[in-house]
Amino acid sequence: MASPAVILAAGTSTRMGRPKALLFLQQICATLREGGADSLLVVVAAPHGEAVARMAAASGAQVVWNRHPEQGQVSSMALGLETLQGHPFALLALVDHPDVSSTTVRTLLEAAVHEPSIVHLPVFHGERGHPVLLPTAAAPLLRASPSAREAIAQLEVREHPVDDPGILLDIDTAEGLSRWTETR
Repeated sequence: MASPAVILAAGTSTRMGRPKALLFLQQICATLREGGADSLLVVVAAPHGEAVARMAAASGAQVVWNRHPEQGQVSSMALGLETLQGHPFALLALVDHPDVSSTTVRTLLEAAVHEPSIVHLPVFHGERGHPVLLPTAAAPLLRASPSAREAIAQLEVREHPVDDPGILLDIDTAEGLSRWTETR
């Protein structure tokens, strides 16, 4: 079964001060492929969309433009799922979560093969993280919801304990990037 992944990279990176996607996109693409994703779709938007789209294409990913990023991350999630309607599910990864392991990706993709119509979430020490695997049929629900959290609360969810603190690491600021770089 095909295992597509969507990378959400349409943010403006205002807290970072520079485009986060350009820092992490290649690494995230490699991790997703290593974990079993056989096709990648990157959702981009202005103001950094052109540069991110070039990097995504160089990484072998398809690109889709979110023309309404002001509607928030949930709009990028819905757009990604809508673009992949021929697939039963898609893994949605955030471009500012660079430390997710390929083992976590594989765990979620393998679970979806057996239960493609539910949400699959990784959990580390009792805390839910990213990436999230969603049925593509959830796109209309995401479009109608003010947040992904509210949409997911209306769906059947299966949690998967993983030994991966990277599912919780969200790098949004220059200070966070500096701390992350120091641990490398």
